[in-house]
Amino acid sequence: MKINMEKFEKFNRCGYGVSPSLLHKDQNLTIEAKGIYCYFMCFLMTVNNEPCLQLPKVEEIVKDLNISENRYYKHLKLLKENEYII
Repeated sequence: MKINMEKFEKFNRCGYGVSPSLLHKDQNLTIEAKGIYCYFMCFLMTVNNEPCLQLPKVEEIVKDLNISENRYYKHLKLLKENEYII
């Protein structure tokens, strides 16, 4: 398997985040919780390396991730319980 470098470069120009490998190895988290965390990480820094002051509203997050609010909150709870977010 290979990374599509053209798409990767395009993504880098639009802002990006870093996802720790410890998160992906944590068996206490669901794939949904990991996806939500990765989504949040993408908003930590902008293209200009300025910190993001605010995440999108829940309505936008669930639309972007194509999940229901109930599903979002269920897996967000796991991130809180395992202290990935406070």
